[in-house]
Amino acid sequence: MAKTLVLTPEAAPSIRDEVVSALRGGQVVLLPMETVYARVARADDAGVRGRLGAGPDDVVVERLVPDVAAAEAAGAVLSVPARRLARRYWPGPLALVLDTPAGPVAFRVPGHDLAREVAAAVAVVAASPGDPVEFEPALAAAGDGADLAVDAGRTALAAPATVVRAPAAGPLEVVREGFLDAGPLERAANRLVVFVCTGNTCRSPMAEGLFRAALTRRLGLPDARPERLAAAGWIVASAGVAAAEGMPAADNAVTIMAERGVDLGDHVAQQLAGPLAERADLLVTMSDGHRRSLVDWWPELASRAVVLDPRGVPDPIGSGLDTYRATADHIAEALEPLADALLAADAAGRSPAAAVVPGGDAAGGREPPGARRHKRPCQARPPGRARP
Repeated sequence: MAKTLVLTPEAAPSIRDEVVSALRGGQVVLLPMETVYARVARADDAGVRGRLGAGPDDVVVERLVPDVAAAEAAGAVLSVPARRLARRYWPGPLALVLDTPAGPVAFRVPGHDLAREVAAAVAVVAASPGDPVEFEPALAAAGDGADLAVDAGRTALAAPATVVRAPAAGPLEVVREGFLDAGPLERAANRLVVFVCTGNTCRSPMAEGLFRAALTRRLGLPDARPERLAAAGWIVASAGVAAAEGMPAADNAVTIMAERGVDLGDHVAQQLAGPLAERADLLVTMSDGHRRSLVDWWPELASRAVVLDPRGVPDPIGSGLDTYRATADHIAEALEPLADALLAADAAGRSPAAAVVPGGDAAGGREPPGARRHKRPCQARPPGRARP
């Protein structure tokens, strides 16, 4: 039977030292996390998976690290979406399966102080067969498989960590939902910018296509396909405050965008609705009237709505190609500083809204780290009379 240590604030330093010594000596330790109890052993133990009771493939073996730098030092490659998740949820109940020279490895910065301090002292891996949240069941399940056990009572979160596959290039995949739900994770990993005009057939789809192109150039991507940008952590969309759902882009808009290498042939107009508006990190309108309409319907989104150009972008609907060309030039010129500002803000860990909206929403309307809840969604409202 494993030797048991009862964790108290006073005993924490000596327990940490004893745990580190046991691990360095090749022992297996039953350790409390903020999520569940885990069996922990040295990362260089050749038979570690079996020793941790992680025989089945569905038991995740996590490499515990004290911070992002330690994961990178161990060979982990973090994509932009993965880095955003780490910035928001580490330390915490999230394991990121990252690419390394040796193949994919699940890394985690535990939120429990003892586990994190141990990970800083010795390279360890952890597994939690059965995801026990109470000490006695965890100890019974470990049996002779643990040499030392730390009793901290019921774990703080009483739920397993969520596991997300985050390849160096490619989309994220939630391997296992745990304390964190998929929705907030997707929001934290990606930036969604929505361009808004009246009918979503001229100005906003042109802005959408031109902004994709601007991001593609700056990110060094081979093309501007939505899935390529999404893998880099950016989603771009457009909608109208008084759109006729299903309408294609205006013919002249399609022609002018084709001159710039942007294809609007598959565009389908959509009404700006609550779910899209609430999900957006930034809503960029073509006029102040569009912004006022948006804020009339959803006052809570004022901190995430900005006009592309304070002078407004005139509606070219019904005009000739020269007017559409001038509109495209106007939009493209205004998008250049916007793209620079958003990328600089993201590199600094700031939200798009905080970068360009006076008094903008620094958190992008998201839940605080570790929150297992969803914000109240924006209620759907009839568009009524939209401002031009």
